[in-house]
Amino acid sequence: MLNFMPFPGSGWRYVGLFTENLPVQPRVVTLLMGNHPDYAVMDQAGQRGLGLDFRPTSVSHRLNYAFAGIVYRPLSAEMLRVGNGPGVVHFLQEEINPWVAPRHSVVTMHTNPAALLGTDEYYSLSSAYKLAYRMNLRKYARFAIPIVESEYVRRGLEEYGFDARPIIVPPAIKSTFHPRPDRDRLRRKFGIPPEGRVLLSISTDERRKNLAILPRVMDQLPDEYVLARVGPAVRGSLNFFGLTDEEIGELYSVSDVLLYPTLEEGFGYPVIEAFASGLPVVTSDIPVMREVGGNAALFVDPTDPAALAKGCRDAVANPADLVAKGDRRAKLYSGRAFADRVMSVYAAAIAH
Repeated sequence: MLNFMPFPGSGWRYVGLFTENLPVQPRVVTLLMGNHPDYAVMDQAGQRGLGLDFRPTSVSHRLNYAFAGIVYRPLSAEMLRVGNGPGVVHFLQEEINPWVAPRHSVVTMHTNPAALLGTDEYYSLSSAYKLAYRMNLRKYARFAIPIVESEYVRRGLEEYGFDARPIIVPPAIKSTFHPRPDRDRLRRKFGIPPEGRVLLSISTDERRKNLAILPRVMDQLPDEYVLARVGPAVRGSLNFFGLTDEEIGELYSVSDVLLYPTLEEGFGYPVIEAFASGLPVVTSDIPVMREVGGNAALFVDPTDPAALAKGCRDAVANPADLVAKGDRRAKLYSGRAFADRVMSVYAAAIAH
């Protein structure tokens, strides 16, 4: 498995789904192609990090991408031996430059290309990045079986004109996300007021995450409401950094609502993690969130702070129905179902 997102986040969660759920233990190699490396995290997960790593990182990342055939030459032979023989090579993100094309290959595509390439509304990307992304899609269409996490992304690839037909493999929920009984102790651990109403927000600060709306939502709510942020801070938020998966799971369980007003997603991991943690969800009324959340979330216009605030108040006032529906919805994203689907794709790749 080839990964290039070594830091905690949705990319990191995706890697963990394979190591936690597959009946075989995959070998994961992190390519220093895209994001800043976190060697402690890689060591903890037993990953191997390969590639040039010097400052400025933007230069080393570009060199790793452009000269992958040279930088990763020892890995190339290993990939071809496995992927042309008894095994499968899985490119875990479509941003990875497929510098070799093993016969038995799978690629996971996380993003709707129409949203990424067709508009600057959601992403801040250079023309060089977009060109490389288009080249990657053309290469993967020729040799790899594509996996996507949602019908939304599958449909977006089809509309883009991607030549291969993707297979939908929804992710699983990691075992660290579940209700916890010791809410008062955990609130003290995180410094959260015992009587506060906690709105949890988990995301990066990409434009599509719509962080600017959060302070405006809080302005509409009474003082007992507290915004807990995992990720870059916003005005008035209680901020948490460097949490382990276990600690993020604890933070879900001591919160009152997940507020997830995203504008664009390929899937939306926090929504299903909140379901599994017994947390009501207020999220965006956009197609991908409707697909992921089913009947278990409150869907609101993500550009309307008053509507988002009302959704949070409604979820806090009457959580039981949403929690019950979320629990049923979470069971659709089981580790067993995920593993069965992935292994089926791997079998198809070997037979390809």
